[in-house]
Amino acid sequence: AVALVVSASGARAAAAGGTGVGEADEAEGEKEPGAGASASVNGGDSHDDSNSVPSEAELKAMLARKLMQDPNFQLPSGNEQLDGPAGGLQAVAKMVNVTARRALWQMIRQDFGEQRYDRFLALVGELAQRIKSLTPHRPDLQRDVDEALDVELIKQQIEHADGLADWDLNPFCSFVVERLKRLEAPAHNEATARWLDEFQGRAADSGADRVALLAQFFDYCHDKLDQIGIDTANAFLRGLVPVMHEHGAQFVQEQFREQIEKGKVTLTRTNAWASAASALAKERGLGPCSAAVVHRLGVVELVLPGGALAGPDLARPFADANGMDLLPETMAEERDLLREVHAELLKLERIALAVLRVKQVVPSAKPEALQAVYGILASDVAPFVLAPAEDGSGMRVLLLGEKAIGKAICDGVVNAVGKFHELTEVDAQALRDLLVKSFDKQPESDRTYQLVASRLRSIVRGLIVPAKEERTINAKGLGKALGALGVAPLSVPVVRVAARLLDFCTRDLQIHGGATYKFTVPSGSPSASPALGPRHPVAADPTPAESARSSSTSASSDSTAEHT
Repeated sequence: AVALVVSASGARAAAAGGTGVGEADEAEGEKEPGAGASASVNGGDSHDDSNSVPSEAELKAMLARKLMQDPNFQLPSGNEQLDGPAGGLQAVAKMVNVTARRALWQMIRQDFGEQRYDRFLALVGELAQRIKSLTPHRPDLQRDVDEALDVELIKQQIEHADGLADWDLNPFCSFVVERLKRLEAPAHNEATARWLDEFQGRAADSGADRVALLAQFFDYCHDKLDQIGIDTANAFLRGLVPVMHEHGAQFVQEQFREQIEKGKVTLTRTNAWASAASALAKERGLGPCSAAVVHRLGVVELVLPGGALAGPDLARPFADANGMDLLPETMAEERDLLREVHAELLKLERIALAVLRVKQVVPSAKPEALQAVYGILASDVAPFVLAPAEDGSGMRVLLLGEKAIGKAICDGVVNAVGKFHELTEVDAQALRDLLVKSFDKQPESDRTYQLVASRLRSIVRGLIVPAKEERTINAKGLGKALGALGVAPLSVPVVRVAARLLDFCTRDLQIHGGATYKFTVPSGSPSASPALGPRHPVAADPTPAESARSSSTSASSDSTAEHT
């Protein structure tokens, strides 16, 4: 299961880094968008662990974290169609795979014509090894495979049959498929038997292309073996979930402490971050509060775009001005998740700004129009397209420059608004110009963006940092707060991204807690204006008496993870 998780992650990472296989579609001489797009989407920073090879213990800790993060985690089937840019990468990978397989079987066809069988027999041997690997503790079953798929015996059969045309495929193919039926989930047996019947019918045709039949057979068998491996790993993962729920945090913590003792990990960045979070809590007058509140404040201000503990560059949130890593060592294993949360928050700020630009041009914009605009802006955009090659030889992968992507989005927004409101050419051009500014890489100088970003960040802080009671109040007033900002359609994605970050905080504190983090918890009365961020109309401000009661009970009313 660990090997499959890691190999799947590695394949995705390799695909994500390998989109530059065509030519940009713009003539302005723009910089290649691959690296820029990756940094923009992932919130990239200076960290690079491409050369690090995790140990088995580290891989187990990674898997434990994954199951703690998502109890329903399952390895995806290779046949599942992905959406957005991932779906585009999947299409590219499929195209490359089909091309490679076609070339292989063209060589095998030539081999058969010249009565050379080494390449084909190598495929038989590989298939036999994959089948045997699924039953490592059953030597009797392995002997059956060795006897039925003996490459020397198969070579003699082909030679004595005077070539492939007269070789009886049925014994060979029937054994393999029947063995796969025994190994796969019973729910798939009927479909497998049906496929075998259809294949045998095609093989019985004397005019059938035997090489094409073998190519189909091997493709089917390897797809089946992939699925059997994934089903087996997922069954194993389902059995691990209760164990991870009870002991996952302890297991990950022990693995982390072991890495420290071996000198592979230090706590330099962790201690600096905890000290900065404690100082920030005191500066913002959050006392008295629990260690969990200080922890959540530190996480939010590290991940939130423009956060007090984040790096100065929005595209590299976990790097300081000198490019040094800011992310605590305790959170390094979940760097990708935190990057995704940062990127999603940054994306919501850009969407909110774009929605306000629409309302600036069309003050009476209907909710349906704004919802359509949000749908376009929230969707993922693949930085490439597949197009037929000019010479008709196949497909080309064309990288899209940033201007081309921005133009496509602007046109989509203008067209969406135009379905609900009549736009003059002047209005349409004005909207395009404002939207282009919304997509600026460095929008901090825009006064409207400053307002939108500040309010959204304040809202997100209020959903994560305070004690549970106050978070509940803020969540109930979320619709009103976003409505006052003019971006009510963002309620669902704001709640979703805040929940992801809150889940991370709970899990991280559960794993490390007081054993690793050394927070200085503020004491005394809370400030009259606790700087979680600018006040927003989430709910009516509590009375002084209510504030006192809330402060005195915050540690006991918050989540279990706060008791450290």
